[in-house]
Amino acid sequence: MSHVSNAVSTGKTWLYAKRGSAPTSTSYDCSGYCDIERPEGGTWYIRLEGRSPYTDTTLTADYTAPETPPHMGHGATVNNWPPRLPTSTAYDCASVKPGRVRQECSIPSPQAGDWYAAVRDQAGASVPILRASYAMTPGEQLPALTSHVSLSGQKGPRYSQKQWKLEVPPGQSTLWFATEHGTGSVNLKVKRGGRAVDGATLDCATTGTGNLKQCTFANPQPGTYFVSLTLAANSYNLWVLPSFR
Repeated sequence: MSHVSNAVSTGKTWLYAKRGSAPTSTSYDCSGYCDIERPEGGTWYIRLEGRSPYTDTTLTADYTAPETPPHMGHGATVNNWPPRLPTSTAYDCASVKPGRVRQECSIPSPQAGDWYAAVRDQAGASVPILRASYAMTPGEQLPALTSHVSLSGQKGPRYSQKQWKLEVPPGQSTLWFATEHGTGSVNLKVKRGGRAVDGATLDCATTGTGNLKQCTFANPQPGTYFVSLTLAANSYNLWVLPSFR
């Protein structure tokens, strides 16, 4: 974090800061009272502009080294975690659902090592909860579906998500997944060989409102198919129907 501020005894001033070159009133990285999260290394230039005659101005600039973020074990939860190392322009993954209470970021085949996450408040959120988990294989910890066996009574709040997997043997002519019954609005995502998450290349994805959705595949390739059910509205007593033949 870096901080730049000024104080005057009389008059009015305005401050601009920019990395790499002198700022102007139209080209700057920060203006006014500047707190710059995760500033890039290099030379920063400051411009102090008088908006009226002023006297006895004091300009203050400092920076602090980044804090070490708390460690999150597999499946751990951290409450009230402030923004950390990723920035709004430097990241490996960012959620893409502005305005939603639930945000998520899925990274297929992540590299080994320490991963850092940042939560940025855009609408006065309080008591954020951050959860992190990983799977050694795409299907790890996912419940398995069985062909021609319906899952009844599925329910959940808006923006919640449920995931399953289905093993499809060779020689099948048709594969389909469907939702029916119940109330609410849902969408299906299906992917063969990897989890059906946002950002992945999907084999099927339904859109729109309602709770009657279907993904159908003719002459499906054998393998593991991953199914994701996203609840676009509060939903109750849904049935998920997997089938191949």
